Amino acid sequence: VFVADVGGGRVVAVHADSGVFTGDARNDLGGNFTLWSSPEPSFEYSLFGCASHYAFVSNLDRPSGLALRENVLYVGEHGTGKILAFHKTTGVKLGEVQTGASRLFGLAVQPETG
Repeated sequence: VFVADVGGGRVVAVHADSGVFTGDARNDLGGNFTLWSSPEPSFEYSLFGCASHYAFVSNLDRPSGLALRENVLYVGEHGTGKILAFHKTTGVKLGEVQTGASRLFGLAVQPETG
């Protein structure tokens, strides 16, 4: 899982399977959080902690959007209007595109169609 840390100017990689169950979130099951959606048992609200993570890419200008396509993580920079491309496992920068926008407020990749 990749997370844009806008204030920290980085993208954080989180090993999602490394977290451990710490408790139920729902206050009706002993947790500390108010239930805002369905109380059905199929709606699970759990807390997990201790997930391992690391700075995947640093020194970015307010990363504001992430899109993953095949082996490439695309990162939109709010501060520069650029889209940067990184290899999803090595973090090696593959390239960048200046969009012409003064700011980016997110990023999406359109799926290919036949």
